[in-house]
Amino acid sequence: MASHILETLEKAEEVWRAESPEWKRKVGRWETWRTRQKNMERLAQKAAARKRDPDDEMSQEGEDRSWESYFDPKDPSPQFSFADTSAYAKQELLADIGLLSWTSTTDFLFRALRRGIAVHHSGMNKTYRVLVERCVSSF
Repeated sequence: MASHILETLEKAEEVWRAESPEWKRKVGRWETWRTRQKNMERLAQKAAARKRDPDDEMSQEGEDRSWESYFDPKDPSPQFSFADTSAYAKQELLADIGLLSWTSTTDFLFRALRRGIAVHHSGMNKTYRVLVERCVSSF
């Protein structure tokens, strides 16, 4: 059942992304932002190489908090996911999944978990089951 739900969500998302002008605009804005960020980083590196004043480097540091800095077009779209990324951070989930890469857990279970679909059965890998329990309590 989980694989069917996952496949349905992934296929619907693929169709939506291919047809949605909103999605295409968002990805276009993100690509423009990413290009601009790379150019700014390159200029900052050149300036840092010419001038080695620690006070200047500290004053130039600053994190970009725009939506573009968090956006990843490979992530599941919220309307095709049951996961609450505010409760269980994406980076934390990916790190936990990375720790399970050595197990026999199939890839579709990790893809499903990223969309908030959890499978729990006593015959499954214990480490994966613990991760599912942590996710369920967070979601």
